[in-house]
Amino acid sequence: MINNYFPYFFAILFINLLIYIFRIKLFDIFNIKDKPDNILKKHNKSVYPLGGIFFFFSIITILILDIFTQNSSSFLIGLSKSEKLSFAFGVISCFLIGLYDDKYNLKYNIKIFLFIIVIYICITLDPNLVITNLNFSYYKETIYLGHLSKFFTILCIFIFINAFNLFDGIDLQSGIYTLSILTIFYILTKELFFLLMILPNIFFLVLNKKKELFLGDSGTILIGFVISYFSIKLYSNSLILCDEIFILMMIPGLDMLRLFLIRIIKGKNPFVGDRQHLHHIMLEKYGYKNTILFTHSVIIISFILMIFSPIKSYLIIAIVLFLYIIFIHRRS
Repeated sequence: MINNYFPYFFAILFINLLIYIFRIKLFDIFNIKDKPDNILKKHNKSVYPLGGIFFFFSIITILILDIFTQNSSSFLIGLSKSEKLSFAFGVISCFLIGLYDDKYNLKYNIKIFLFIIVIYICITLDPNLVITNLNFSYYKETIYLGHLSKFFTILCIFIFINAFNLFDGIDLQSGIYTLSILTIFYILTKELFFLLMILPNIFFLVLNKKKELFLGDSGTILIGFVISYFSIKLYSNSLILCDEIFILMMIPGLDMLRLFLIRIIKGKNPFVGDRQHLHHIMLEKYGYKNTILFTHSVIIISFILMIFSPIKSYLIIAIVLFLYIIFIHRRS
């Protein structure tokens, strides 16, 4: 089995090493830099927002190798050809939308329209991606969505892509969160895809730590789609339940909901950024290390409690919500 997997590991390592070694020349081709403005963007120098390139080329490499190997059913949770086509379409589309947005700053209404179209095409190509029912660990009955299934699926994927995009606000935060989710998914499935995707994440984290590279919209939109996609696939395969998915995505989701509500109440556009995010508030009050430590400790410990303790998930959700409220509360 190890010999069968070696080409995948070698290929992903090789492609990421190439990107890492020739990153400046490659990034300069796109001619995209995130420049500080001392308002929303307070970094000290212009930084390439192209971290998504590591993830994009890794996924494309895996998909190409899948075509030419006899072990394709061992990857991507045994997806069929139509499912892989749907996944590939979503990955390519999300990456290109994000890349275009990084360079030309797409209007929010155009982005919303494009997201909806892309997700709709994905669930059309892969009907198994549609969430038709809801199952919770604390509620024995299955809730059937009926005619609302497609709408609910589009909404869920759209919400998490946006939540993850908003969550990407300080160095290492999105990279560590992605690493945590990939590790949890691998533990749940033993699926090699998630293990392979840790490699581009490590390369990104190294450059992000050096303040040479940001994830950018091409990265956040792509990763947001991938996490959403496989959350649904794991759920469809009864490997995870709705409340467990909610706990994993609770911090980014809560923060997005709070930000949108505050902006709407103040008469502002909910899609226009500010510095009221959880990480901005915590950064100001508790410092960088404590901000990173809190966010990811809550996510990981919550999931460990969900899987290995008798504590009901709704109690874990209540605890996380309580901690969230405490940490966003401003004190003079």
